[in-house]
Amino acid sequence: AEISSQNSTRKMYFGLAGNTFKQRYYGHKSSFTHQDKCEATELSKHYWKLKGKGETPEINWSVATRAYAYKNGASHCDLCNTEKTFIAYGDPNTLINKRTEIFSKCRHRAKFKLKNM
Repeated sequence: AEISSQNSTRKMYFGLAGNTFKQRYYGHKSSFTHQDKCEATELSKHYWKLKGKGETPEINWSVATRAYAYKNGASHCDLCNTEKTFIAYGDPNTLINKRTEIFSKCRHRAKFKLKNM
């Protein structure tokens, strides 16, 4: 996503969608309309920060690339690695994502783990 407003510079946000883009998009839209969800993502935090300044944020959506989520037995998650690559090579001055996201664990592996019943 690319977010901008009349008084601020253009910022970029890279996010991944383990489900469909449509579901991820509606999750973001919900965090933009309900202020109690303002802490849901870094994008929604930035959106509400701009709204707090009295600005009108404009968001342009695009798909940077396609990748596959973790599959049972795989050694890595292509989806998480792709997002981490975009964050690592992104311009720190225009990127909303935190650099610490690079060190986070894959959240797609959890659904394949055995749980205590």
